[in-house]
Amino acid sequence: MKILHLADLHLGSKLDSSLVSGLNKYLKLELRNTFNLAVSYAKENAIKVIMLAGDIFDSDYPNERDKTFFYDVIKANPDIDFLYLRGNHDQDRDQSLYANITNLKTFNSSWTYYNYDNICIAGIEMEAGNLHSYYQTLDLDASKINIVMLHGEISDSFGNYKINLKKLANKHINYLALGHMHKCLIANGPDFIYAYPGCLMGRSFDETGPKGLLELAIDNNIITPKFIPLAKHELIDLVFDISQYNSDYEVSLGVQKSINFNKNNLYRLTLIGSQNYPILSLASIKIYLNDVAFFLIIVNKSHIKLDFSNYLEDKTIKGELVRIVTNNHNLTDSEKDQILNYAFKALRGESL
Repeated sequence: MKILHLADLHLGSKLDSSLVSGLNKYLKLELRNTFNLAVSYAKENAIKVIMLAGDIFDSDYPNERDKTFFYDVIKANPDIDFLYLRGNHDQDRDQSLYANITNLKTFNSSWTYYNYDNICIAGIEMEAGNLHSYYQTLDLDASKINIVMLHGEISDSFGNYKINLKKLANKHINYLALGHMHKCLIANGPDFIYAYPGCLMGRSFDETGPKGLLELAIDNNIITPKFIPLAKHELIDLVFDISQYNSDYEVSLGVQKSINFNKNNLYRLTLIGSQNYPILSLASIKIYLNDVAFFLIIVNKSHIKLDFSNYLEDKTIKGELVRIVTNNHNLTDSEKDQILNYAFKALRGESL
């Protein structure tokens, strides 16, 4: 038997502010489509159970279009059971929208158990009243293959959405299906496997790399999780040193030679190093790099190459800064250069 484990879709969420407004709208729709791709993957592989480990929505009060879309997809796939455990972002669940959807299985503040032959899937939604007790009240049959669904972060402390793995030891758990962390993680707990599938699609440059879900293959009482990338677009954060180049065009050629761009992906390219020519034009570089990616934003954190010795006799604030820094024998030459470049940049009113 196979089961899908996914989480942290965050339907309706705001995307990275660096993504232009038109792209924001497209990616919000693509976020919905990625969930649809997950369900299509289940259908194509005859998978009958999808575990949704929290934060399906990004708000306690999601908008009607996101809610309608989510429940419409579930209604359109009656042969698949959707086990939906709420996370910290999706506390609201409008019963009027799902009351008659028989293949949507939900959880509450007490342990709920769903059985599929010899497999038991248990889940509980955390709240103030069960933060200490839910470890003790979990009751699993040792003769079954037991999967436990929770939403939160691994921690040795108690609190909202805190999960102490040691407290779950010796409970006959085979697999702990988690949500909350946006990067895929598969690891060994005290006597079980625990895993976060990560978010289904990156929404900012803090959520880089492949995104998707976990497919659980269950055979001979052994659960083997496998990451399945689904997102059409990856967000990738890159840094490029421009110190050896003498023009915008040379920078663009260096970038294309050094970076293997994928036209489906979104990139943030940060330029660093010393600038060997008077005026750096990000617009020009971006034009020269036209069509290398689905989306590209360029951030300049390079500095103009200056001969600071020219300021040693200067009676301005720049001269005073150069004298203070160059006479500091606790700093290396590289550190002095960096400090002065930051200082001169600040004096020019540029962001650091």
